[in-house]
Amino acid sequence: MTILAGYLMPHPPVVIPAVGHEQSKAVAATARAMDEVGIQIANLKPDVIVVISPHGPLFSDAIAIRGERNLEGNLSAFGAPEIHLKKNNALSLIQALADQSADNNLPAVIFDHALARRFDVAGDLDHGVIVPLSFVETHYSDYELVEITYGLLSTDELYRFGQLLSSCIDNLGLRAVIIASGDLSHKLRDSGPYHFDVRGPKFDAWIVDAFEKNDLVKVVTADEALCEGAGECGKKSLDIMIGALDGLEVSSKVLSYEGPFGVGYGVVSLTDPKPSDEAKRFDEVVQGVLSRRLTRRNREDNFVRLARVAVEAYVREQKRIKLPEELKVPELEGPSKGVFVSIKSSGGLRGCIGTTIGTKHSLAEEIIHNAIQAATEDPRFPEIEPWELEHLTISVDVLSKGELVSGTQALDPKTYGVIVESDFRRGLLLPDLEGVDTVEDQIRIALNKAGIKEHEAYRIHRFTVERHV
Repeated sequence: MTILAGYLMPHPPVVIPAVGHEQSKAVAATARAMDEVGIQIANLKPDVIVVISPHGPLFSDAIAIRGERNLEGNLSAFGAPEIHLKKNNALSLIQALADQSADNNLPAVIFDHALARRFDVAGDLDHGVIVPLSFVETHYSDYELVEITYGLLSTDELYRFGQLLSSCIDNLGLRAVIIASGDLSHKLRDSGPYHFDVRGPKFDAWIVDAFEKNDLVKVVTADEALCEGAGECGKKSLDIMIGALDGLEVSSKVLSYEGPFGVGYGVVSLTDPKPSDEAKRFDEVVQGVLSRRLTRRNREDNFVRLARVAVEAYVREQKRIKLPEELKVPELEGPSKGVFVSIKSSGGLRGCIGTTIGTKHSLAEEIIHNAIQAATEDPRFPEIEPWELEHLTISVDVLSKGELVSGTQALDPKTYGVIVESDFRRGLLLPDLEGVDTVEDQIRIALNKAGIKEHEAYRIHRFTVERHV
């Protein structure tokens, strides 16, 4: 047994007094719990600490593993350059992990300074690593570091990557601790970084309850819509860490949970690992993910079912369907309207195409056409491939007729979508989008899509949508 423990640790820079100053007092419970983790790790004396962070080089289609011999960074971006970390990379482990990932058809890349320059991103350690490890360094520093940034992959892929990580650690005979760096919901209150969403506290309660019950499968199989609505950044880190603990019984303890700034900070220890066949959770995780997916699909209404059938038929057979008999309902057979079809995968948006007014004979034809376009013609993404189909979630927005408004005071990004126009240029943004919380954000994004400068004259139309999921 070479994995000594796993920990969920948040990464708010404000928890460090040199950054937060007086505000640090509001997260004192989190700081005490993180210090307790540092003491526990010092007692374990690991050879290597693996930190899984959301804030390194993030790819939609691959997991990134820092590849430089020396890993270094500081908190100068948060006004505290003196909070500095420099560690040796566990090169044998990252190479073994990259090789094993390739052998098992899991997308992973060793990310070094050359790739950082190519993608124009920072090559230094991020605060998702530095903040948790600053509490470890106070008590223990004799370890090599591995930083992994999860990719926006499916739950089972991230879990399998964790299993490979465990296998590589075991094969190399390393004594390792794994830290899943991540905050919980960012939507606990309107005063936080985003507007309140009821799914925020529900997600945090789900995760905390699962750890209190030592139910790691419940953590991994949390509903994707719940995770997305909560605006969290720790779930995928947990998927990898819990995958690495597959086959190990652990003792789970919630050391602290609080959310004074509208963001949930949870500190959890998973200790005393012991091999057990009953703790081989992968099959249960896969079944849980499939059950969650089927439950969601069974809830889809006729609009979404039509879009899904259209996408699947075209991607698999290049076939454009007609309205199936079982979906022939008056709403779909009626006059066409403006329709947007949005397609998401575990990695986020996968395609979104629409029309502002009806262009086909019926609403069904409009949905079919736009669904196929979203799957194959969105210039931001490659065409959807057959292997992706089972992972997709689809929504259909039916637009009302646009209404000219005199100014932004008539707008609300949760209620109204916007169309901005200047001459032949036109930009549209749907309402109630993730991360679009203010009218200013909404107009700025719509103008950017249209190629209209903010100082130019433009007209604003607002519209509502009937959203089908």
